[in-house]
Amino acid sequence: MFEGLVTLYPDDPGYRSRLVQAYDLANPESADVSALGRLETRLRRARDIIVPLAVARPDDLESASLRTRIIEKLGETLDRRGRPGEAEACYREAIAFAGSILARAPYAAAWIDRASTREVLARVVLRLGRRDQARAILDDAVADLRALKANDPDHPPIRARLASLTGAFEELGDPKRAGEVDRLVGEEDARPHRPPPARRGPLPR
Repeated sequence: MFEGLVTLYPDDPGYRSRLVQAYDLANPESADVSALGRLETRLRRARDIIVPLAVARPDDLESASLRTRIIEKLGETLDRRGRPGEAEACYREAIAFAGSILARAPYAAAWIDRASTREVLARVVLRLGRRDQARAILDDAVADLRALKANDPDHPPIRARLASLTGAFEELGDPKRAGEVDRLVGEEDARPHRPPPARRGPLPR
């Protein structure tokens, strides 16, 4: 639907943003192999749209985070299509852009995006035989989550991302580091969490 509206109204940033948001719903990890070529085309289209939008709106952190996720998903798609070098380039682009967001504001989503992208980059780098580099990248991902915890300790995805990193260190063959990260997961389980803020206004229909 939004593709047609973007064609009819190419200068309307609202329709372009909604098209990118629709493509952001894609999950390259679970997509059927036969659909990966079409998904790559859509994600490249989304990147072509969101990059200039994010540049034009430097204070719009949501658009900036959307750009990071689209590029990361393009990397996942390329990796599944057997092009790890291109995937690595996408991951590094997404990580750098998330860093530029965090240089402006402590935006929680950017820490989560960067940590998750670093994890998938580390897995690609490990498969390419660069084990020490993969470990350093995973350590950077843990540092992202520690920084997020210091700024927003009740942010929901922290525990899940730490648990995933525990598994990544196990895949790396580093049980000591995996155990250290797993202890952080245990700390999250033991720590009392604040309930989410009460909804204000009428419930959505």
